[in-house]
Amino acid sequence: MSGNNYPPSVACNICDDIGWLYPVVNHKPDYSHVVECSCRRRDPERAFRLLKWTDLPEGTEDRTFQSYEIRSEAHKVACQSAMKVAEELKGSLLLTGPSGTGKSHLALAAIRRRIEIAIEGKDTVLNKLGKYVFVPDLLDMLRAGFKATESTESYDWLLRQYCNVGLLALDDLGTETPTPWAREKLDQVMDHRWLRKLPTIVTTNEPPSVFRQRRQTRILDSKLDSHNGWSTV
Repeated sequence: MSGNNYPPSVACNICDDIGWLYPVVNHKPDYSHVVECSCRRRDPERAFRLLKWTDLPEGTEDRTFQSYEIRSEAHKVACQSAMKVAEELKGSLLLTGPSGTGKSHLALAAIRRRIEIAIEGKDTVLNKLGKYVFVPDLLDMLRAGFKATESTESYDWLLRQYCNVGLLALDDLGTETPTPWAREKLDQVMDHRWLRKLPTIVTTNEPPSVFRQRRQTRILDSKLDSHNGWSTV
């Protein structure tokens, strides 16, 4: 009789092929969160699945912190701030400025950095990954979620993803159609994240004063974290 009591169909005798485990802290399981099993880290398709989950658009593979062009002190500060939020998962950041100044580049780079950290095995907690979304697309997905079928993603499931992901990048806030429903949904996501101190990177063409007045955003609330702030690029 084999010393391994697991059936041959189970490839991993650590997690029973579930892929996730409760971490052990001081010899006791911590049920507050889950971590990735080492079998998933050995999976050659793991990087592809992680990247797909982030919703990073195809063709943006070159949008990294290393490729960001620093043309001024403002660009330098913005890049350093975005990198700090991405690597430490503390505070939030509002990036403002006209089109073509690299705001979206930094938002994409921040989410890509979270995935790099996960792939490196330095931080594999599920709720510390990152997710990118173009704000009008987010609203379209939530609207479609109301009509979800068994084969599509439901509204509640989609909303929970964006509310609870470790780092959320909301790109081009202000380009959405400003309906009461749209404002309500965006406020719902941002307020949820603020209450739970989950970092968010927001890009907008609007100046901070207009952004604050229109949404009374939590992003610029200094009570959240010392890293909170805004950068004009």
